[in-house]
Amino acid sequence: MGLLGNRSWQSILRNGAPYLLCFLFLVLLTWRIVFLANQPMFGDIACQFLPWKAYAREKLFTGRVPLWNPHTYGGAPFLANLQSAVFYPLDLILFAFPLEYFFGLSLLLHLSINLWLTIRLGRACGLSLWAASLAALVYALNGFVMIHIMAGNHLTYIAISWTPALFLAAIRAVRASALRWQYCACFAFLMSMQILCGHPQMAFYAFFFTAVFLAGYGGPTGQDRLVRGVAAFVIGGVIAGILCAFQIFPTLEYIPLSGRRSALSFEQATEFSFSWHRMISLFAGEFFGSHAWGNHWDRFYYWSSAYGGAVTPFLAILGVWSWRSKRSLQLGLLLTAMLALFLACGRDNPFYHVVLALPGFKYFRAPAKFLPWMILPMALFAGRGLDWLVCHLRSLKSAKKGLRNLAVPALTVFVGVFGLSLVVRFREFQSAQNISVVRIASLFVAVGFLFVALSWYGMGRQFRVFRGSVFAVGMLILVGADLWLYGYKYVDGCLVPSYRVRVWLTPPPEAQLLQSLERQSGPFRVAMVGNVPFPNMTIPWNLMGLGGYDPMSLRFTMDLLGASEGWEPDRFVDSVELKRAESPVYDLFDVRYLLCSKDASELSFKKLFDGPYFRVYERERSPRAVRWVGLEQVDYRPDTVSLRPQEDLLRLTWDRPEINCNPIEISNLETDDVAGSADVLSWKAQEIRLRYKSTREGWLVLSLPWYPGWTAYIDGERGESSVRAMHALSAFRVPAGEHQVTVRFLSGSWRIGCMVTAVGLIGVVVWCVWALKRQKGREHVDKFNELNPPCIPPDLRGEG
Repeated sequence: MGLLGNRSWQSILRNGAPYLLCFLFLVLLTWRIVFLANQPMFGDIACQFLPWKAYAREKLFTGRVPLWNPHTYGGAPFLANLQSAVFYPLDLILFAFPLEYFFGLSLLLHLSINLWLTIRLGRACGLSLWAASLAALVYALNGFVMIHIMAGNHLTYIAISWTPALFLAAIRAVRASALRWQYCACFAFLMSMQILCGHPQMAFYAFFFTAVFLAGYGGPTGQDRLVRGVAAFVIGGVIAGILCAFQIFPTLEYIPLSGRRSALSFEQATEFSFSWHRMISLFAGEFFGSHAWGNHWDRFYYWSSAYGGAVTPFLAILGVWSWRSKRSLQLGLLLTAMLALFLACGRDNPFYHVVLALPGFKYFRAPAKFLPWMILPMALFAGRGLDWLVCHLRSLKSAKKGLRNLAVPALTVFVGVFGLSLVVRFREFQSAQNISVVRIASLFVAVGFLFVALSWYGMGRQFRVFRGSVFAVGMLILVGADLWLYGYKYVDGCLVPSYRVRVWLTPPPEAQLLQSLERQSGPFRVAMVGNVPFPNMTIPWNLMGLGGYDPMSLRFTMDLLGASEGWEPDRFVDSVELKRAESPVYDLFDVRYLLCSKDASELSFKKLFDGPYFRVYERERSPRAVRWVGLEQVDYRPDTVSLRPQEDLLRLTWDRPEINCNPIEISNLETDDVAGSADVLSWKAQEIRLRYKSTREGWLVLSLPWYPGWTAYIDGERGESSVRAMHALSAFRVPAGEHQVTVRFLSGSWRIGCMVTAVGLIGVVVWCVWALKRQKGREHVDKFNELNPPCIPPDLRGEG
């Protein structure tokens, strides 16, 4: 028993040590999160994801689905915006913790998932446990992830965490002897997680490159295996689409009405590209400087990184050269990596115009986001290269030969990549400052790690026992130390104490004053003008604002706000930060209070409060709802082909022909054209209650952005749905007299999606139960036949 117990513990230690070492490097990189409870709070997290998570968490805790967000852009769809990720399962678990710890826990959780899944993928590819662990470190802690952590691209590093599992499912589906339900269910689960995590671009790329890998890997294995793999992938995708219909249907309704409705221009689509001249950064990660230290000297749109350690490219070349026993796997990974690198170069890719003409690709920007699908194969090839070196170290004779072979790829990569980078971009960067210092420092570090690796290989030949294991452990530590040295400044630079997050979420005195006024005088809208906190901070402060940060905002609202700020027509923007204190849109969107960082005494506004952070100004006129008559039976739906009447749009003073087509001035809202009055009783997220009085039938126009799903209930009876009026607002047909109107947001696409998901979920459960019973029945028959072989006469057995 003692010996068996010792062997068991030895086996556990031997198999668990690589996992522990990988997670040790993760802890060393994020030790402030682990031990000090610091949180990433930089870039998009502060601008977008923190307020959104606060809103989703609050609504879900009260038992309500957040279909609509009233706090930004005068109101906007929330669930339909896929980036809100309302029902991402891991987020729902993390909502159990206080919000100030959410993003730190999420980062730790997804980096851990990334490490574990990549190790499992490496093992399925035939790598040793140590080699698979090295591949996991390279993929989980590479430069692409580190830069996106610093930028606060929360959804990006979440989405790529599931990519290794998709490749693993593809490998197992191709290798299976038959098309089994388990592989279809595995694809369905992973693709559902990819969809629900909230990054449509990364989900699209993940499915595309999984299909590319399937074609490259499954093709040489035989037509039957390829068909089984593709069938499992397609069936899993269909099931995932059905299970996620509650999210997909509202998103599909929203996209044609959003700022991403049309294809991006080439300049917009190729912002944040990789480039051929940045190939040197695969070996010397900071050859172009560091964003974390502010000395990045390359052009800004060449923003990302694919650094996986100075030694990794050489190990990857060895892996490609030595992986002859797995031709199909080698082909699949090579095809994926080369295509991903080709697409990632974006602006410097002469064929990228053709790529943008393909379905789906034209709606996304930042081609550098193709890089994870180049880094993952590179990491796996590096693991194979480590296995090759370990195998040669087992023999002293082959070790000397392996050392000579190692110099060839090292010299090729260094001379070829470095020389190409200098030739391509040398003249362009001649005038930059401190280039020599940055280059020399980065090359010194990279060459230092390379020489340490070569020295460790030479020292490994001196060990008489366990030389392969000792060398593998040393290489894993070397690569981990390299990645830590590169990435710690990115992680460390974006962390703040958790109490700072709590303070950030707490309304300042100015917002607290406005909250108290709202409780006394009813709902109103706020405009934050100038250098004040990010527009989305109106969400956790529980104020309804006019600005916002959202790459998929409603285009009608964006037209009005953009014209107010003097933007060029059809300009793509992520954020609306108002600069003008005098703007006609404040009348349209019922802005009653302005928050300004500078003195605006020259304006015709009343200074209400001079706070420690910014000033509060009050506007005297701000009607919540407008009783509009004279529009008769006009239909304002955006798809109408009839000519618009003169009253269709409000004529504004901006040079925008699609807006300036109405002779009615804003001041007419307060003249005799308004035959009646309207009072707001309550203004909630998805329900507005009003009381109005009018002498004749007409239209009730609210300062509410138009979107399908808003319906009026007049005295409790359902009326008509909203129509688009005055370019961006919602109008409701109302009868004459005195009535109470309740306007509710009931998304038809959400309800249909829920029904499809419910039916699909029932069908999937029934199918899984039937498949399990059938599988158990087959196993029972096989076991019975094995225990009771058929009786065959001797003459038929050939014995007589």
